[in-house]
Amino acid sequence: MKKNTVLIYLYPLLSAIYPVVFLHAYNLSEITFKQIFPYFCLAILAFLIVFIGAKLILKNLEKSAFITAFFFVWIYSYGSVLGGLNALFFVRQFVLLPIWIGIFVAGFFAVVKNSKKEFFTKMASIFTVIFVLLVGFNLIKILPYEFSRSIQSEEKPRETEQKADDNVDEKKYCDGNDCHDIYYIILDEYAGFESMKEIFDYDNSDFYEFLKEKGFIITDKSKAKSPDTFENIPSNLNMQNLKPKDKIEAYKNIGNNAVSAYLKEKGYTTVVFNNSYLPNDMEPTADYNLKANKSNHVNNILLVLMNKTVFKPLVPHIQKWAEPENRRLFILENVKKLDYIESPKFVYVHLICPHPPFQFDENGNFIDEANAYNWTDKKYYTGQFIFITNEIKKVINSLMKKDSIIIIQSDHGVRQNHFNALGEMHSYDYIPEKAYENILSVFYLPEFHGYLPRDLKPFNTFREVFNYYFEDELKIL
Repeated sequence: MKKNTVLIYLYPLLSAIYPVVFLHAYNLSEITFKQIFPYFCLAILAFLIVFIGAKLILKNLEKSAFITAFFFVWIYSYGSVLGGLNALFFVRQFVLLPIWIGIFVAGFFAVVKNSKKEFFTKMASIFTVIFVLLVGFNLIKILPYEFSRSIQSEEKPRETEQKADDNVDEKKYCDGNDCHDIYYIILDEYAGFESMKEIFDYDNSDFYEFLKEKGFIITDKSKAKSPDTFENIPSNLNMQNLKPKDKIEAYKNIGNNAVSAYLKEKGYTTVVFNNSYLPNDMEPTADYNLKANKSNHVNNILLVLMNKTVFKPLVPHIQKWAEPENRRLFILENVKKLDYIESPKFVYVHLICPHPPFQFDENGNFIDEANAYNWTDKKYYTGQFIFITNEIKKVINSLMKKDSIIIIQSDHGVRQNHFNALGEMHSYDYIPEKAYENILSVFYLPEFHGYLPRDLKPFNTFREVFNYYFEDELKIL
C-alpha cells in the first residue's frame, strides 16, 4: 500500500477517535480504559460508516477521506464553538444550529466541485501531521497513568478489605442478638447551623429543637476534613482518614468499604439507594441496589461526548427520558418503605441535596431550570435547603417508629466554588473559604448511654457506633 494511500485512511480515522482520546486524557482520574473502550469502538464504527458512505456518493478516495475528516471536525466542534460564543455574548442553539448545518452543506459542495487531486493529497499530509500530534500528545498523558493504575491494581487487588479491622466474630453477631437497623443518610452540601445563619441569614434552630426533642445527639462541632466529597465519603465509610489519589480510587473505596464489610460479618443486609452522581456507589457490596428508574441514568460518558456535538440540543431530552422519576423524591419516599427487606439492614443513602442542581423552593415546588445553578441569588440554595430539611423531618419520624439507628451527616458544608450551568467554575465571595467545614452531624441511637464528643471526626462515626452496639474495641483515631 502506498504511503499516500495510508495517509488517506489514517487522518479521517484519527479525526473520529480524537475526541474520545481527548475525553479520556482529561478525565483520567474519573474514567478507566475499560469504561472508555466501547466509545473507541463506536468512533471507529462511525468512521467506517461515514467513510464508506462518502465513497459511495463521491466515487473518489481522496475526496471521501477529506469529507469524512471534515464531518467529524464539524460534528465534534459544535459544542466548543457554542461555548466560546456564549462566553462573548448569548447565542441560542436554534440560531447557531441552522448556520452550523449550512457550513457543512457549503463545505460538502465545495469538496464535490474541487477537482484538484493535488489539493486533497496535500491536505492529507497536513491533517495527518495535525491529528497524529493531537492524538499522540494525549496518549503521552494516558499511557503512563493507565500503566501506573494497572500496577497498583495488581499490588492491591482488594485494598478496602485490608482496611477493615480484625475485630470481627466468626459467628454472625446478629444471629444471637437483637441488632438495630442502621440508616446512614448523607445530605450533600448541607450547611451546618452556624453557616446558615451567618451566610444565608437563615435560622435553622427549629430543626435543631426538633432533633433535640426527638432524642438526637448533635455533634455540632464536627468538621468536614475536606471540601471534596471524594475524600470525605471514602474516609467515613472506611473509618479512617483517607486521601484517594483520584476519583477512580475513591469509587473503589466507596464500593468496597470497611463499614459495609464489618456489618455483613455481623449479619446485616446492605441496602443502597444508587442515585447519586457517584458511579455505582456501593453497588459491589449491595444486597439491594434501589434505583429511581430501571435504566437509572444514561451513560455519562455518552452524554459528555454528545454535549460537544451537533446532538447537544438532544441531551436534556435524553436525560429527561432516562430519568422520568425524580431521584431525590424517589429516595425520600422509598427510604421509609423498606419493611419488606429483612432486618437487620444497613441502609446507605447519599442524597444530592441541597447540593445543586436547585430544583425545589422551600415548599417543594419545582423552580425554573434556568436557576438550577444560580448561586448569585441566595434564595435558591436556601429554598432547597428548607425543602430537604422538612423532608428529612418526615423521614426521621418514620424511621424512629422502627427503633432504628439513624445517622445523618453532610459530606461537607457549603463551598465557595461552584460550577454554573455552562460548566464554568465560579468563586462566590459571600461564602467563606472554610465554610465547608461546618456540617450537620446528628445521631439517633436507641438505648444509648455512652458519650459522643461534640467535635467528633466524621471518619470516627462508625468506630463509636460499633464500639457501643457491638461491644467492640475499635481505636478512636
